[in-house]
Amino acid sequence: MVHVTIVCAIIGKGNVFSVEIDDAQSMYYLRQAIEEQYEEITSRWDRLQFFLAKRDGKWLSTDDSDVAAMHSGEVPESLEVLLFEKIDDKDDICNVFVPTPRTKEIHVLVKICSGEYIKLKDSEYTTWMNELKYYRDRGECIRRNCGDYCDQILNKIDNLYEFPVHPMPFICVAASSGMGKTQLAFALGGRRPWFYWPAISLGQGSQLIYLNFFSFSKEFNSFTWKDDPMKKPEEDILDTTSEIYESEHLWTYGFIRALLEHCNSKSNRPAQMICFEEETSLYVEKCSRNSVVAARKRMGKNAVPFFILDEMSELYGGRNKVAFQRNVFRACGLVVIVMGTDANITKLASHSKTEKWMTLFARLPPYQPMDLVNEEKQAAWIRMKEQYPVLMDIVVNSRGRFDKYFVDKVAEFAMKGESVNLCDLLNNAFDYVGNSTYNGKGFMYKKDGKDAHLMATAYTNVDHESCIASSTVPEPRPKKRKFAGVVGTQCMHVHFANLVEDQHIDVMLLEGKLNVDGVHWEPRCRFPKVEEDVLLYLAVVGGKDSLGDANRYKYKYSAMRMFSKGKKHITQDNGHALSSDFITFENMLAQAIFCASRRNGVRGIPFKDFFYGLLGEFQNEFKWMEMIMSDTRKSVGVTELVAGYNDLTALPDTMIPFLAPPNATWPRFIVETRDRGCNFGHLIRATNKDVYVLNMENEDGVLPFLCVSKHWDQKLHIGMMKEIILGLNSAWKEKWALVLVFCMKMTDIRLDWEEQSIGCVKIGCQNCRVDWIFQPIAGHEKKLVVVMEMGSLPIFNQS
Repeated sequence: MVHVTIVCAIIGKGNVFSVEIDDAQSMYYLRQAIEEQYEEITSRWDRLQFFLAKRDGKWLSTDDSDVAAMHSGEVPESLEVLLFEKIDDKDDICNVFVPTPRTKEIHVLVKICSGEYIKLKDSEYTTWMNELKYYRDRGECIRRNCGDYCDQILNKIDNLYEFPVHPMPFICVAASSGMGKTQLAFALGGRRPWFYWPAISLGQGSQLIYLNFFSFSKEFNSFTWKDDPMKKPEEDILDTTSEIYESEHLWTYGFIRALLEHCNSKSNRPAQMICFEEETSLYVEKCSRNSVVAARKRMGKNAVPFFILDEMSELYGGRNKVAFQRNVFRACGLVVIVMGTDANITKLASHSKTEKWMTLFARLPPYQPMDLVNEEKQAAWIRMKEQYPVLMDIVVNSRGRFDKYFVDKVAEFAMKGESVNLCDLLNNAFDYVGNSTYNGKGFMYKKDGKDAHLMATAYTNVDHESCIASSTVPEPRPKKRKFAGVVGTQCMHVHFANLVEDQHIDVMLLEGKLNVDGVHWEPRCRFPKVEEDVLLYLAVVGGKDSLGDANRYKYKYSAMRMFSKGKKHITQDNGHALSSDFITFENMLAQAIFCASRRNGVRGIPFKDFFYGLLGEFQNEFKWMEMIMSDTRKSVGVTELVAGYNDLTALPDTMIPFLAPPNATWPRFIVETRDRGCNFGHLIRATNKDVYVLNMENEDGVLPFLCVSKHWDQKLHIGMMKEIILGLNSAWKEKWALVLVFCMKMTDIRLDWEEQSIGCVKIGCQNCRVDWIFQPIAGHEKKLVVVMEMGSLPIFNQS
């Protein structure tokens, strides 16, 4: 038995002391000897960790500058790399201390543990695990079918690790709900391992896929709160080179280091998402950036993982929290991908720095159809898409979230019987998609959500190319839409707008300003074109039974009611409008026509019912209205009003189609469903503020009706009326037979009426009272002017 003198140094304190012990004993007895020798740690012997103080095969010298640096509480990066190979208590001292220790050497680095153990475990709930399998299968499908897209992200990750800069740029995947962000997180395998978890706090109501990562999310947010970035200056949190990241010991750093150590604990770890199917205990304590960097440097070139933080939003915890959670990875030279619907995460930057900032991916792979888990449903879906190919066209041209609802409902509906009518099938499926989206996203419960919903319906925030092609539109042509970036990036978070970029871009930070290719950049959003997300416009903006508000079971919101609960100035679609109130009115009128056209589903709606529904859209609560003659107090219908007008004889039963949003074009595969009994059409708003409906069954014939809204806020007198009729005859010639003229009130023009073949009737939009102004002599009726008296609308009387 030989006595050896072991010299120890306390990590982070620099205290040096020696103990004598027999070399035949185990490290357990060395632990006890240290307890007896160094009184400060006697009560914490079970919290000690030992590391060999050996660098490049040699013991550290007591004169080493790094050892001296520990006296100030610093742990130099060169020593951090030694703190990974712990000495086991069962090891014999004679086998551990080779070569034999001598004087003026440090042999053991003693770490007094002050951290905590956490347990990570994937969910065991069957429902959650089924959702996890669904996303894994989707990820495999995306990687298989959209490999080029995945390679763009993986190439960027490899490039960032191959040519690192400090701070590390991040990758941002930003898109509205249902575009496939989370599915993409499961598709990035093949080159290096990665970690994924939602950055938000999870609980009841969270998406099932997120709940599989509950323990991960919980611990990450717990350590964030311990570091308390919310109480620190915002500029320091935004600046990745500030003292917070460079010098402070952070719990979040400790969490990241523990993950790196876990990743490195298994040799030849597969290049896939790291999961915790078995409960895993990890030790986490506050540490410095140097400690995380040291852990990263110990890993092989392709073994360093990347990290995906989903649902990143400053709305959950504030700017400081989300910027801090992103920047702790960047400060350590680790690639982090932040995903979310909040476009503001792209610009949480220091106000004075110049650096490579981020790579933005704003377009995701298209939806990849997969077999349904339920075999009976899958068989029903196959049968339906073979019978009605339009179903697959709809799926291919919509986002995944809507597709999932749509396919599920189509299959369920088809299972009820062998004979399935396409109109009934679509009505049921659209209703299910709309209501599932309302309930899942909850945008109709929020003021910003309601406003965004109105913007989507107005269709003013898309490229002007989405307007109906001039070849199908009689003059005057529809108004061109100028791109409206002012709608607000909140439309991506609360609704279904997306960033305008159609390919990934690299963004620089130049003195605090975001820049792309030398041009100032900021996030701007637009809503998808119809052909990009057809279910958004077929179902989510309103179908047969899913119009208005999510509270429809309690209250049927009319178009006017929807606008009264939203902002007065909701879009900037008409730069020539006399006032912002007109913008609101014009959109409300288009919304009323749009909604009334859909109240009977995809078959279209007879004009007489459409008109009663249109009047209902101007009530506080939607209901089918009945018209009353003012002089007789008797009920009167559309058929009686147009009696004698040859061009309007068929009008009451003329089908008003299921309309697209204003100036939007249905794809051909939607229009062609008329052969199956569907009736889809277009709502056109022309440059002179007229609104008319184009009936797809007779594009060249007389229009079902025209609307004129240019005098909505005035008392309509005979001079205005003459101007309107002159304009209609000039622009539309023989193509018009019925016009609805919207005004606040009409003066008595009976004695001044000169058009002997044109009748005129006034209808109160809210009280539905009918008054004839002029009725042509029997046999001479050609055209009819219906003055829609609005009165003082509540949407313009709010304080």
